Amino acid sequence: MKEILDIDFNLLKCLDTLLEERSVSKAACRLGVKQPAMSAALVRLREAFQDELFTRGHRQMIPTKRALDLKEPVRKIVKDISTIFQPKAFDPFLTEATVAIATTDYTLKTIVPQLLQALKSAAPDLRISLMFEKGHHLVTALEAGKVDLALITDQNPIKHLQCEPLFEDRYVGVLRRDHPILATGKNISIDDFCALEHAIISSPIEEFSCTIDETLRQMGKSRNVRLSANYITSLVDFLKTSDLISVLPSRLLVGLPELEIFELPVEAPTFRTIAAWHPRTEFNPVHIWLRTQVFDQLKNELFKN
Repeated sequence: MKEILDIDFNLLKCLDTLLEERSVSKAACRLGVKQPAMSAALVRLREAFQDELFTRGHRQMIPTKRALDLKEPVRKIVKDISTIFQPKAFDPFLTEATVAIATTDYTLKTIVPQLLQALKSAAPDLRISLMFEKGHHLVTALEAGKVDLALITDQNPIKHLQCEPLFEDRYVGVLRRDHPILATGKNISIDDFCALEHAIISSPIEEFSCTIDETLRQMGKSRNVRLSANYITSLVDFLKTSDLISVLPSRLLVGLPELEIFELPVEAPTFRTIAAWHPRTEFNPVHIWLRTQVFDQLKNELFKN
């Protein structure tokens, strides 16, 4: 008997097929090989197992006792190996998997609610864990499998991740609809903008003030910052009931009639929201499905305009 490492596992597939077909020509046809190749495989199988395995019969080959003893173990090995290379298809409607999605304060408010609805519809028993991660902590979480997908902005690029852009947003000025500056009827100048009292986001998740403040510094100007808030929701509430103004991404302000948007007196660059994942999950069926849901629901539908 040969050592197991000396045996070509393709031979086991040939043996499994020969045991089913009881014919060299039929086995060759089923596996898509020529008959001489199957005959050669049978010779190698006989050598490996030191047994004839099959003898000639009237209309088909007759398996020896050794061949019959091998039938079930060989079939199991062939099936197991096939499963390795052909994993079970993922059915979202039947899955009870848990997926972990890292978000920012911005993406949690602007895109996650719609995504959750889409996921719930497609996979009713799917469990979803939302969390805040950023920077190297996010990469570590993705590497460890604690996070499956990240919905983040590209303002702080992260290396070693697969990324797909979803949509763009731009910064705008925002204040309450009955703010005194609006009563003047004039456009807000850069001097007005800098003199007015500002509220900023100072969260470790998103720092929306960075871009506009850098632009102002290059012009020798700065904002009159009076309040910093950790989360967008709390900042928006402060804006509704005070004379504070702020600079926020435009998509955050959809559906807030109490607030007024104004164009900034300085150029503010756009930024992109991206989906990011670790390369090790590139071909995982669950992750492929999850990413497809994000791309279809967010990129192609909700934000096509």
